[in-house]
Amino acid sequence: MLKIRPAAECGFDVLVRTINAGYADYFTPVHFTRATYDFFVRSHGIDLERSVVAEEDGVPVGIAQLAHRGAEGWVAGVAVVPSRRRQGIGRRLMAAIRENAVLARLQRLRLEVISQNTAAMALYENSGWRLGRELLVWYRPAEQGVLPIPRELLQAVDPAKLLENCFHWHDQTPCWQRSRETLRHYLKIGCQGWAIVREGRPVAYVLGGRPVAGQLHLLDVAVDPSVGIRSAGRPLIQALHLKYQDTTTQLLNEPVESHLNPLFAAMAYRVKYRQYEMFLDL
Repeated sequence: MLKIRPAAECGFDVLVRTINAGYADYFTPVHFTRATYDFFVRSHGIDLERSVVAEEDGVPVGIAQLAHRGAEGWVAGVAVVPSRRRQGIGRRLMAAIRENAVLARLQRLRLEVISQNTAAMALYENSGWRLGRELLVWYRPAEQGVLPIPRELLQAVDPAKLLENCFHWHDQTPCWQRSRETLRHYLKIGCQGWAIVREGRPVAYVLGGRPVAGQLHLLDVAVDPSVGIRSAGRPLIQALHLKYQDTTTQLLNEPVESHLNPLFAAMAYRVKYRQYEMFLDL
């Protein structure tokens, strides 16, 4: 018999195993360790009391996680193990998440779904969710080579100050994973800030970690709109790839209407995959 129980009643190791099993054959690699899952929960505001696990005869077969800030919630990591899909478990998980969101007095939920995952998209739409923005995951492979050498080089800048003083440069509301509230948690684990600085102030910035195994994950990119993409954005990306040559770079979930997208395309970035935001008003 299928049972839905709070994720908080399961140990962390069980949650990690369940989500990894549910994503074992996913379109993009997803693999948590206990440490990375703990950070994911804390940084994204996951409420394990209101997140849920599906069990059959005591064996976890699915998971759905609910984060919330204020009156808005975010549904993340909805996964069912491959052998138990298309049996209504995902629908039960989403119904439980909705019920918990109502109990938490949330007014709206959001989630992201990769464009290839048509089965999940259909499940959400049939459950009352509506389609929102398209989000682009950009990457630039190391073999793409160097860009023209800019006249300006990156300067290291306190990432906390960039988040505090420059985050408002975004012309589109960032997704949950790239919100200021989420990014602040990365300051505690070695997030770095680089910027093009003119007359003592940043005019464009990048936040990211240190490259690991030739991979650099960018956490945020923004350009002062009063200066402009051509003037500040181009040297920012050129200087970034001068600093980190032979490195594959990736940026998650840039809204399709963002003024940064033509810049990434011009700098030989490619769209790795597309996601859609979906919303449910409660």
